[in-house]
Amino acid sequence: MVGFVVVVFGTLGVLHALLWQRLVASPLWGRPWRLLLSAVFLGGGLSLPLAFFARYLSPDLRIWSHAAYLWLGFFFYLLVFLVPAEFTRVAVVLGRKARSRVRDAEHDEVTTGSASAAEGSATDLGRRVAMQRMLAGGVAGAAGAITGFGISETARSVDVEHVNVPLRALPAAFVGLRIVQITDVHIGAILQRSWLEGVVRQVNALQPDVIAITGDLVDGSVPQLAKHVAPLAELKAKHGVFFVSGNHEYYSGVDPWMAHLETLGIRTLRNARHTLREGASALTLAGIEDLHAERFPGGMRPDIDAALRGYTREKDGPVVLLAHQPKAIDIGAAAGVDLQLSGHTHGGQLVPFNWLVYLEQPYISGLHRRGDTWIYISRGTGFWGPPMRVGAPAEITHITLTVA
Repeated sequence: MVGFVVVVFGTLGVLHALLWQRLVASPLWGRPWRLLLSAVFLGGGLSLPLAFFARYLSPDLRIWSHAAYLWLGFFFYLLVFLVPAEFTRVAVVLGRKARSRVRDAEHDEVTTGSASAAEGSATDLGRRVAMQRMLAGGVAGAAGAITGFGISETARSVDVEHVNVPLRALPAAFVGLRIVQITDVHIGAILQRSWLEGVVRQVNALQPDVIAITGDLVDGSVPQLAKHVAPLAELKAKHGVFFVSGNHEYYSGVDPWMAHLETLGIRTLRNARHTLREGASALTLAGIEDLHAERFPGGMRPDIDAALRGYTREKDGPVVLLAHQPKAIDIGAAAGVDLQLSGHTHGGQLVPFNWLVYLEQPYISGLHRRGDTWIYISRGTGFWGPPMRVGAPAEITHITLTVA
């Protein structure tokens, strides 16, 4: 944790200084604007570590957390738009220098040397300041517009994504089975009980046969968030509600959370399986621990062999694996599971951050195939960090099993 805090907030401090230099100092804003903008950058930068640690104290610091993480989203897009602005600035400066050299080469007389140089210097400074102000205003305007859009995306109801998945040798009794997946809900300092009540109503309206919650449900301890996750007890599905851990459960206290979810009628699959039966037909739900679990003291390593111990396809049917991270597909495909349901990526949450996700995960969102194994990655139902989504709307996934 100490290493994480030093690296992350140290990097954020350097980036805040860079943005302040390019957007506040270089444009030479007048004194009132300069002081105001400097205060905004200083306050925004300090709000982030304070909000990070405040979530360990109480989720009731909601307004503070909302403002701090909103600044983080706006700050992210300031960085994104600063890149093309800097390329533009450099191109303009180089172009002006090239034209100046041409004019100097064509100019044969040097009689007015110092006066002309002074006038040229003043003109160049005026042009540079005007350009810096124009670019700074453009960066801030673009970042503000996309931040507003991102906020509006999280303020509306969650999309329902309908997906058909063909499974080999699916028993007739399970053709048309409806699995509703929610994931990366992130109940905590911003998303709380009233919002979750709406999600529960949406899920129940889909009349699912199975509800799968694939990790990162909470950001906080059981005592802090028990009242906010209480609506989960109202989830209704013919075959039940199932849960597997994500990395954030480990940050929040995985064992107490697993025990608490059981009291809400949610079955936790910790390297375990549950067989659904319809007459003589069967379909198996299996779940493994998050891939990061072993990094935590006492964490259970993800163990597909333990989860499928005693399983046979003839007796227990096709396998649907719940695994928080998409890269668990290496484990699932090797074990011959038919379908893996994952989350973790948030679909990138904020374009163009989605491209960085590929550095860690093989897939970002949607339905993919690895050999004989299908994998569906949800974009997530809530959000983490900035209360924004850009290019990756939140989803509740309605999966229907069909015959391959």
